Amino acid sequence: MKPTPAGLLLLLLLILLSFPAEASIDLIEESVDGVNIKAVSIDLTDRRVSITPEVKLGLPFDTESLQCFLCRKRPVAAINGTYFNMETSTPVGEITIAGRKVNSSAIGTVFVLTTDREAFFFDAKKQARVNRKSFEMTLGAGPRLLEQGRVCHSFSAEGFRDRNILRPAPRSAIAISGRKRLYLVVSFSAVDLDRWARTLWYLGCTDAMNLDGGSSVALSYRGVVLASPARALSNYIAVYYN
Repeated sequence: MKPTPAGLLLLLLLILLSFPAEASIDLIEESVDGVNIKAVSIDLTDRRVSITPEVKLGLPFDTESLQCFLCRKRPVAAINGTYFNMETSTPVGEITIAGRKVNSSAIGTVFVLTTDREAFFFDAKKQARVNRKSFEMTLGAGPRLLEQGRVCHSFSAEGFRDRNILRPAPRSAIAISGRKRLYLVVSFSAVDLDRWARTLWYLGCTDAMNLDGGSSVALSYRGVVLASPARALSNYIAVYYN
């Protein structure tokens, strides 16, 4: 039976609707300024896409391998989150999930996504001045790498003391471009913070924050592990499509 033009049009529409996240959640694999990176690019204007920190609650926190996390939560994409205490698994940065703060901290920089899909960063030490009523999620890490298109990071001013953060290492970051596009980025090259910031700028990001790195670097996209951490982690940033 020969399909009618109307039937073909309906079939095409169904095919297009079955892959709505392709443009909203995309994968970038390239060499940027000589640094090999992989990045998940997310359209913040698409409200069917949700971004949230994920923690495995224990007493009070616990760690979880990337593979177990992917099986348990099945996100479209995921990246490692903030630093954490190796003995207690407690995250170093603040974390807010679905409007509820599950961890507090005055160290580093904090990434925010509001209920109105506004994305921005603020200094964790100045959080008392911030109106949190619209905060959907937060995750604190650092140091800050880019601010309004300018390379900037102040290790000691943000309260960090572990100088291992400054040494060249594989990196991960969360970044935005014009507040409408979010990037979850990992570097397989060992780079210092200056070069990492420049790499994100060349990628087109305007604001960015460093995440945990080294043996914690993790990235997955559509069930495929692109960067596997050498240890279990206490927190991740996950992307879902509703």
